[in-house]
Amino acid sequence: MRTNRTMDMTRGNILQHILIFTIPLFIGVIFQQLYNIMDMVIAGYLLEDKALAAIGATSTLYSLVIGFSNGMNNGFGIIWARRFGAKDEDGLRDAIGAALILNGFLIFGMTSLSVLGLKVFLRFMCVPQSIFERSYEYIMVILLGIGVTLLYNMEGGILRAVGNSRVPLYFVIVTSILNIFFNLVLVICFHMDVAGLALGTVIAQGISVLGCFFYITKNYPELKLSKKNFVLNKNLLGELFTTGLSMGLMSSIFSIGSVILQSGINKLGLVYVTAHTAARRIIEIFMQPFAALATAAATFVSQNFGAGEGKRIVDGIKTTCKVSFCWAVFSFVILYVFGEDIVFLLTHTKNKEVIDNAIMNIHININFFIFLGILVVLRSSLQGFGRKIVPLIASSIELGMKIFSKFFIVPRFGYVGASYTEPSTWLVCMVFLLLVALVLGKQFNTFLETK
Repeated sequence: MRTNRTMDMTRGNILQHILIFTIPLFIGVIFQQLYNIMDMVIAGYLLEDKALAAIGATSTLYSLVIGFSNGMNNGFGIIWARRFGAKDEDGLRDAIGAALILNGFLIFGMTSLSVLGLKVFLRFMCVPQSIFERSYEYIMVILLGIGVTLLYNMEGGILRAVGNSRVPLYFVIVTSILNIFFNLVLVICFHMDVAGLALGTVIAQGISVLGCFFYITKNYPELKLSKKNFVLNKNLLGELFTTGLSMGLMSSIFSIGSVILQSGINKLGLVYVTAHTAARRIIEIFMQPFAALATAAATFVSQNFGAGEGKRIVDGIKTTCKVSFCWAVFSFVILYVFGEDIVFLLTHTKNKEVIDNAIMNIHININFFIFLGILVVLRSSLQGFGRKIVPLIASSIELGMKIFSKFFIVPRFGYVGASYTEPSTWLVCMVFLLLVALVLGKQFNTFLETK
């Protein structure tokens, strides 16, 4: 069943469901990337290379905090989608109410920890002294608004759990436009430097939180919560917490590794920090379809898990991996042909050393994109199927490899070694998850039959 507001993925053509769900989500995550991209573009055009470096030096710390929070909500989304697939509306409302309670604690805890320990983290990351204060101002504003960011993504997660990926797209587009507007006003009119770029993002997301709340309230009366939906059910809270924690830790372990690796890059100097900032943002843009496909795979698997459709789970994973392969090939062609033009367009830098190092990093990463696509689909699919430990092990492998690189590869091979580190983790973790998936493949149907 598919309506304008929901999509039941337990019946019908699998590829059609995946594409219809993924395309709006893909466009949405591209626009969502514009938050950081526009920070970089405005910093490069209106401020200076040091402002660009100040933003880039803290990007992995931002990803760590936001990644854990959003990872938790992605885990909640698996439970929401599972109950939607099982046609359990009462259970879905209970799960949303319980998730709101957990998010309240999450917002308080993450805000307190990130703000109180911020300067310690920045020193640990070896942020250069020449950009330390600007980096601190930028990331402080971002982290103070973490509650807004979390609620913004939670609302989108609720809509996606019931198969609606179009409306979150509309709100992402509106948020991106608002973000650009507020960034320009705060930097040009109020001379707020990099802190203005961060504040513009928080304000834009805050407006969208309100808009999305009113949309859900008006168009989804079946999701309207009452007091009984906020009763503390230990079993439900435990299910949400463990599933959310699994995905939150998976994201955090990955981000911790990136923070450690970034600290090694920061030691190499401003040229490499700036080059890595530019390359990383471009690579992240082309990664977003994989993120969209991963969300589609998790939703598809979760709904079919709830409905007991074991064969569709296997077929859906295979179909999603094929789509990710097509995107990897397309990205390879585009970035090899137009990579240098894209770097200049986004950074406006004329520093040849910055451009050359950014292009080197992009080319190294894009060569491994096929492995990344399979990795993210398998990881999310296993989560949707209820396998929480295996993705965590894969993320721990990534962490170990990045720590090793920070202390042994980067000091010896410099930025070239740093550039090869993350793509190498994609390959190793993809092989690991593929072997696990092959072993578990025969268990999908039997597991559901005995469920």
